[in-house]
Amino acid sequence: MIFKRLRPFLYVAILILAVNCKKIAPDFTYSPEMPKAGETVTFTNTTTEGENWNWTFGDGGTSTAKNPTKVYRKPGVYDVTLRVDSNDHFVKTKQITIYDTIPAIYTEAEDIYYYEPFTVSVLAYNPYSYTMTYEWRFSDNAVSEDISENIATTSSVTLFYSDFGQTETVSLTVTIGDSTYHISRDFHVSDVKARSMLMNTSDGKILRQRMYANGLEEAKATAYNGQSVNSIWAENNQLYLFGNNNIKVIDMETNAAQTIVSTALPDQFFLNGFISGNNILWTDTYDHLYKTVKNTPNQTMATTEDFAVLSATVSNITPGETNGGCAYYDNVYFWAKQGTGKGIYRFKNTTTPIDTILPQFAIQAFVIDEVQQKIYFSVPASETNKGLWVCSIDGGRPFQITDNCTTGLVIDYQSDKIYWTTENSVMYCTLSKNTQNTVSLSSIGIFSENIQALDLALDRVPK
Repeated sequence: MIFKRLRPFLYVAILILAVNCKKIAPDFTYSPEMPKAGETVTFTNTTTEGENWNWTFGDGGTSTAKNPTKVYRKPGVYDVTLRVDSNDHFVKTKQITIYDTIPAIYTEAEDIYYYEPFTVSVLAYNPYSYTMTYEWRFSDNAVSEDISENIATTSSVTLFYSDFGQTETVSLTVTIGDSTYHISRDFHVSDVKARSMLMNTSDGKILRQRMYANGLEEAKATAYNGQSVNSIWAENNQLYLFGNNNIKVIDMETNAAQTIVSTALPDQFFLNGFISGNNILWTDTYDHLYKTVKNTPNQTMATTEDFAVLSATVSNITPGETNGGCAYYDNVYFWAKQGTGKGIYRFKNTTTPIDTILPQFAIQAFVIDEVQQKIYFSVPASETNKGLWVCSIDGGRPFQITDNCTTGLVIDYQSDKIYWTTENSVMYCTLSKNTQNTVSLSSIGIFSENIQALDLALDRVPK
């Protein structure tokens, strides 16, 4: 009985569902096939279902007519969209090219930026399909696989500019059948922010070299004083400077500086500094590994034991041997040494090492790849096994990348590269991602030449 009462309502519901589930296939054509600016374009709606029509023509124009007409005032490539019955599932979009009486240089990019690719092409009215040839001319700043000696002969060219702040002129000679046209267009190239490498140099400068997906700009001096700075670290727009008698931090947005720790102790250098969470860690020349809170300013080191978390005299390490850097990873301290007792010591407490890895290497600098669980380390030129090496996190299967490496090491996960310093340049190669710890030697390249950098820091905040 209940079913009989509900039966009319079920019929209505099924009918509504059937109507709502109907499949509409929007489509349209337009004529003429090669319209020119100022010419009337007729759009013919070929959709077989539907009652309401919403057109957008790509230049801000709209229509609700079933078969609208449109006049484009400027040449270009426009997206025309038909939406049926105001339903986002019933949409059709086609591109229409509007030509001019003479050819025009066209690009979809609204703005042109330093080192960012864009494409230039020609809009040429050619209804009779005449043979077309192209000769593009660019400045020395234009970079493209299609450009040779500033000339390209393809119908379109994808390029980027390696300088900014100036107006670039793109010229084109295009031949259509027996007719030749000479056209040009100006583009202003704007600067764009990018992350950068900071380099602490032996002449007391801190250089910045911005890094783009398509290239590198030249290194430029910052306003930061690198005199008596032994190592640097960049994090969250803060630059930490580990100097001969203090640790300073500079806000790289405001350039405001403050001292974190200072000392009047003779020969108490702050070396191999880095940030781990809320802490700053560093070593002195020989016998200590130190730690303090990074956001506490104006701290004073009165004795060599202040801030010390590890001391060679109580940690079964030969005293008086040169430090080769420190790290803190997976609740373990890593402390590298040269000379007697060389290698990397690993501690969980402050007195006794868990173990010693790489005891055959005198290590002057190292960095941990936490993603691939590897250690990159540098051995001084005075050693027979000198250079840059990579090994597993436990010290296993060391592989020599190059025999030339000094004290600066930094890993960039965005580009999957390790960067290191030599006596007169900064180099790079791809990170090792295999269990044998090998690196493609063909991936070794020069990042920056004629620079004597003591240390490197990656500034990930775009500037």
